[in-house]
Amino acid sequence: MRSSQHAAPQAAIAGDGAVEDTTIRRVCAHLIDPHHHAVCQVCCGMRLCLDCAGAHLCTNECAARGCLPGLCVKEMRDGVVATEFGVR
Repeated sequence: MRSSQHAAPQAAIAGDGAVEDTTIRRVCAHLIDPHHHAVCQVCCGMRLCLDCAGAHLCTNECAARGCLPGLCVKEMRDGVVATEFGVR
C-alpha cells in the first residue's frame, strides 16, 4: 500500500453478535473500558467488557467439550495483561 492510500476502518457484525473492526480485532457489542477489560487470545485478541468476558465461549463446540465460560480470557488493566486466566 502506498503512503497516500489508507485503509478506512470497517466494522462488521460477526455471527455471534460481536462487532468486528477489520483493521484491528473483534470486540463485544458493549462499550469497552480501555483501562479495564478482558482479552481472549484464542479468538485472536478479541476485546470483551467484563460482563461478556465472564460468559465468553470461543465457539459453540466449547460448551460441548466441557469448557467453562470465561476461562479462556485474561483481564487487562491499564494495558497490562494478567498472567492468570479468567476474570475476577
